[in-house]
Amino acid sequence: ALMAGRIMDTVNFLMVEVLIEKGTSIEALFFAVFRLVEIVMIIFCNLAIFITSKTPDGVWLSITAITFVADLPESVVAMGKSGVLGHHICKQITEMQFTICLGAEYPWWFKPVRYITHMIMFGTIGAGACYAFIVPMQICPEDFEKPHNIFLEWFQ
Repeated sequence: ALMAGRIMDTVNFLMVEVLIEKGTSIEALFFAVFRLVEIVMIIFCNLAIFITSKTPDGVWLSITAITFVADLPESVVAMGKSGVLGHHICKQITEMQFTICLGAEYPWWFKPVRYITHMIMFGTIGAGACYAFIVPMQICPEDFEKPHNIFLEWFQ
């Protein structure tokens, strides 16, 4: 669910780039594909953590590490904009404020792409929520043995 904003940012970036440039540049396409692959890898890492972890603290520590790595590029850019890395870098990466006014109507594919992206995101979130609701609650053993992993048992 936390990656939904990043997915929509990437899709919107690519759609606006196609509208403005009247085509897709290799750089923009490479960036969008790379960012979507990064998001999918982070989602699968989170799933692997939930499936293989046996203790709640292991889950929290691992997800905190993944979130740190995922947010690192945005944090470095924010530091650069604030001037911590020097005035010259601050001047180079400071945002420009502008508004896009399109003189024509959106192409026919604009709304379907947005709707399909929303359907995929909310479908994935809903499927994950249903899965979390259906899986039985893990019970800690009373004899101080290592707890078994109920997620792995669910798939076997």
